[in-house]
Amino acid sequence: MASLNKSGPLTPAEYKAILKLRGIPYEATIDYPNGDTPGNMRPGYCGAYMCFFCDGLMSFPIPSFLLEILAELKLAFTQITPTFWRYVLATFVRAREEGLEFGLAELRQLYTLKRSSGVTGAFLLSLRAGRSIISDIPGKDFYWTDKFFVFKVDPVTVGDFDFSWILMKWNENVGLFGSSKATPELRGLISALRRGKCSWDSFTSERVRAAYALPSAVNRAIPVALVEPIRPRKDQKDKGVKRKDPPAEPSDANSDSAPLKRARETPDKRVTRASSQIQSPIVRVTPLSVVRLDRDAQPDSRASGEVDIEEVAPKVQRRRLILDD
Repeated sequence: MASLNKSGPLTPAEYKAILKLRGIPYEATIDYPNGDTPGNMRPGYCGAYMCFFCDGLMSFPIPSFLLEILAELKLAFTQITPTFWRYVLATFVRAREEGLEFGLAELRQLYTLKRSSGVTGAFLLSLRAGRSIISDIPGKDFYWTDKFFVFKVDPVTVGDFDFSWILMKWNENVGLFGSSKATPELRGLISALRRGKCSWDSFTSERVRAAYALPSAVNRAIPVALVEPIRPRKDQKDKGVKRKDPPAEPSDANSDSAPLKRARETPDKRVTRASSQIQSPIVRVTPLSVVRLDRDAQPDSRASGEVDIEEVAPKVQRRRLILDD
């Protein structure tokens, strides 16, 4: 395991190899560590690990998006692991290719910040469940702190970034990322970042430099709503909102709806009503089958229950007169 204070000294051959790396310009001032350690640097200088530059993806000047994230997290440049750098770089490249903004706010939603178990005081990034974007990133690096060198802080190595915001000593009290909700905006960001090539092997130095050359983006991804509703777990299926029983029907016989409620259905589907539903309070009308008979027809030719309309009409008229009185 690598250790904080056991960074190996550079040999003359390794020193010359660093100067020949593609990401280190000739104008950069590179020096051997002279009592410097990753956690404590001399004024005006900063430390770096050789493994960050060997694959050509880290280069001078150090990308400002990385320095801005480190300043906000209050982390030293030598306090991050190679895995931290790879996730930040690859996600930034994909966001720049899609024309999307990417910073610490988006980083917090996609990853969690953890302490390294191999190097005391160092920090790495870990994927949040269900939010994977970059695939095949090496999960572990062995002896990545062994080859350590220092460089002078100037526009050649850090550009126009105010490097006074970066700590020169390691910070042990770094705030870890909290929980992050899966919002429609976050789902839109993940969907957009997954559209392109996301394998770590596809992030070549040429692709990275092409992304750096793209204009700064301020766009946001289109929010994506949840396609499938979240189903409750088995132990929560019976914990939903209970349905309320309908209110009891009024039992007052004098209420307006009482006559209707007392209507009942007979077995042969005929509806009968109680006596209180009769229209007239005096006369109870019995349903009759009334037919108009021929004058010449015999009375006994009428069917049972049938009456002559001329016989019934005077009686009905007399009853109406009684009611009017």
